[in-house]
Amino acid sequence: MGCDIHTMAEVYVTPSKWDQESRTWIDLEPRWKAVKRDVFPYAYFREDETIDPFSRYGNFPYTSVPYQGRDYWLFSILADVRNTRTYTNMFDSSMVYAERDPLRPIAQPRGVPEDASKGWRKYVEDWGSDLHSTSYFTLTELEQAVADGLFAQTFTCRGYVTKSQLLALENEGVTPQSWASYSSDGISRAAWDALTAEEKEAFTGTIAAEWTETTEKSFDFFLNKTLPALRRLAPLVGEYTHNDRWAGFPDPRTPDTDKVRLVFGFDN
Repeated sequence: MGCDIHTMAEVYVTPSKWDQESRTWIDLEPRWKAVKRDVFPYAYFREDETIDPFSRYGNFPYTSVPYQGRDYWLFSILADVRNTRTYTNMFDSSMVYAERDPLRPIAQPRGVPEDASKGWRKYVEDWGSDLHSTSYFTLTELEQAVADGLFAQTFTCRGYVTKSQLLALENEGVTPQSWASYSSDGISRAAWDALTAEEKEAFTGTIAAEWTETTEKSFDFFLNKTLPALRRLAPLVGEYTHNDRWAGFPDPRTPDTDKVRLVFGFDN
């Protein structure tokens, strides 16, 4: 059964209300507010097709959802979800095999924040027990994880591949895009190496192989689309007056990355 991620962005704001008696705006209690605006690039937007912004599954350039996609490498890093790719043969419990090394996650699932926005709380309540491994990160934490190399991990994959896949891997460095955890017609790499040239030519089964992958190439959209959009939502810190803008001075303000965060959970 597949696993999907559900995401929402929140911004820490200080709302205010107009006080009729004092004729001034009064600050209310700061809180996290769910982002409902379409400010995140839509991963499945197709430039060569008609834009339909009114359909949930239509073709539109932006959405209010920070990230959509099924990337188990990303899920592993965000919340240790789908990280243990180890299987037991259903016909022989002694046969255990691992598709890949586990990745190092940023943190274990933290649950729903105590100060979560109303929007995220309602979303989680609506999904009930079908939404699991809920967690959250501020943009500061996500950018620190990038700096620490957690989104650029190298690991070993294992699986049974076809003869053409093995040759492409060995001769051209092309890593397999599909493989089997177990194959009834599979042989070990040692058994493959022991075959004669004629036997290899006639071979039609699969061969156990190992290869190195890096997560970085898989995260282009998340790193270069989702995170910059979150950064644009962060409140700016510092002074930049109208006169400064009029005089052409550069804006010295910096985004407060602690005041924007990604909340998320998973379903199976």
